[in-house]
Amino acid sequence: MRSIAASELAPVAGRLVALGMASESDRRKAGRILTQWHESASDPIYAVGSFYVDGKPYPSPEVVERAIANLEACERHTSSARDKRDIQFAVGVMQSEIEVNTEEWKGGLDSETLDNLVHQEAESGEMEDLSSASATEELIEEADWYDGTLREALVKAVDEIPTKDGSSAQDVYELGDAPYLVLMTLQGQGVGIWDGDWDRFWDSEDLELVEQLLKKQLSGYADDAGGGSLNEAIRDAAFETAGGESPEPDSVREELMQLLERVEAEYPEAYQQLQMPGAGFPAVPSYAMEDDDSDWWESERAHQLRDELVELLEHGYVENRSRGDADPAAADELKLMIDNDQRYAIGSPRGMGKAIRENLLKKINRGRYDSGKAVKAWRNLADAAAKQIAQEQGQRPWHRYYSVPTRDLVAAELHEEFESEWMGG
Repeated sequence: MRSIAASELAPVAGRLVALGMASESDRRKAGRILTQWHESASDPIYAVGSFYVDGKPYPSPEVVERAIANLEACERHTSSARDKRDIQFAVGVMQSEIEVNTEEWKGGLDSETLDNLVHQEAESGEMEDLSSASATEELIEEADWYDGTLREALVKAVDEIPTKDGSSAQDVYELGDAPYLVLMTLQGQGVGIWDGDWDRFWDSEDLELVEQLLKKQLSGYADDAGGGSLNEAIRDAAFETAGGESPEPDSVREELMQLLERVEAEYPEAYQQLQMPGAGFPAVPSYAMEDDDSDWWESERAHQLRDELVELLEHGYVENRSRGDADPAAADELKLMIDNDQRYAIGSPRGMGKAIRENLLKKINRGRYDSGKAVKAWRNLADAAAKQIAQEQGQRPWHRYYSVPTRDLVAAELHEEFESEWMGG
């Protein structure tokens, strides 16, 4: 058997390369092909295929080139005409991706812009060390991913909605300061592609369609509610570089008072019930509140209260805070909602579950996947769905309906399903 010659790819990939990129449906088809040929999760074919099954481009041309080489090696070991046609199609799609990703487009979110974004986040969060606010390696890496996806989205936008002056996607990217203005648009800031700079490219009606397309393609990176992987990376950088460290409390009493202040701000209902019978917490005696030197502050009850408050702040308030086992029926109900509600489902185009899966797949592909941290990501999904149910039922606080152990059970199930599908776990 022989490898596929470039001339043989022309009938398959000519349209794709002419467009400058593959369509989402082309990628999905190629993704289904690639998932049949990868040998392991570390195989570049797997890395590219995991993006293509969702219709998304793979941002690293070097990885795509390695996937092509591996796929050609697979072709040499098959005599099936159908397999060879499938391989030609998948290679054609990947070749078109390289055409786009290797163009020399000038611009991007440079280090100064990223530093400013982190500084703004630290300032809005009233963090301690604003002078140290700066971009981290993780933020720079995430910005690169955003940039690659943005270029792909602009190519698609110009293909579907041609510019009125004939400008190319690269022109829009470079002359229209696209990396920054699109991010501001996604975040819902006071500047954006709508404020005049892009009027040279599209009339107002077409520009609205372009904005919708870009938001659809890039919402996983940022939205106006603070969600998205790039927004998260900016927040993480702010906390890491400017968050500072809270001074260590000098005593149990001081620590408890700090914790109580946080509970009052974050869980006012729980704070109000602290002194009530059956609240689930050991109450602070009035005599201790009036006496800084009371022996109570060093008592077992005081230490128990401290532990309870720490857990409340980490996991949320549950009325009468039962420490029992998870409720399987409640867990099934919550899991059913996650699987079927488009706001949370992994299979939904805009579902929170899908965004989490894509983020974890990125970490697998980069060799940075942490199974323990992944469980926390799925726990965030369980928490969000639980809050939504409570809100829709008009009930507060939401934590009373799904206890910590129940949400932990749902997160564990989601985590197990993910690793079973993508890591053979």
